[in-house]
Amino acid sequence: MKKLLYTIIFILFISNLTFAQKATKIWVVRHAEKLTDNPKEKDPDLSEEGILRAKDLKDFFKGERLTFIFASNYKRTKQTASPLADDRKLTINGYDAGNQTELITTVNNLSAGKNILIVGHSNTVLSIVRALGAEISINELNDDDYDFIFEITKKGEKTTLKVMHFGKNHHSTTL
Repeated sequence: MKKLLYTIIFILFISNLTFAQKATKIWVVRHAEKLTDNPKEKDPDLSEEGILRAKDLKDFFKGERLTFIFASNYKRTKQTASPLADDRKLTINGYDAGNQTELITTVNNLSAGKNILIVGHSNTVLSIVRALGAEISINELNDDDYDFIFEITKKGEKTTLKVMHFGKNHHSTTL
C-alpha cells in the first residue's frame, strides 16, 4: 500500500514537472484598419480593408490552438478578433487599453501551455510585448502599420520573440 502511494505521488510530481515545462505562446497584434472619415469619432468601426484583415488574422491562425483572446474595450479591437473568436467559439476578454498592468498580470498568471492572442493599438502593442518579457528593437508602430504580429514564446525563464506580418500581402513572413 505504501509503495502504491509513493508511486502515485511520483507520477503526480512528474506530470506536474512535465506540465510546467510546456511553452506559452502569446501573439500580440494591432487592430485592423479603422474608419477615418470622422476624426472626432473616438471609437470607430473597422473599415472594409480592416474587415478583410480581420479575416486574414483568422486565416493566420489556421492550425494553431488558441486558449484565450484579449482585446481592448474598443470596437476596432473586438472587431479584429471577432472572426477568429467566432470561428473558434472563444470569448473575447476585454481589457483597459490605458492600463495594461492588469492584462499583463492576468496573462502571466495563466497556466503554462496556453496559447493567447492580444489585440491592442499602435501605442500599446510594443509596450505589451516588452512587458511580457520580450526584447524588441522596433520603437514605434506608425499609423499605417496594421500587419505586424508579434509571437512571444515563454518556457520557464526563457522568452523568445518572432516578428511577422500577416494580411493580404504578407502571410506569415518572418523578419
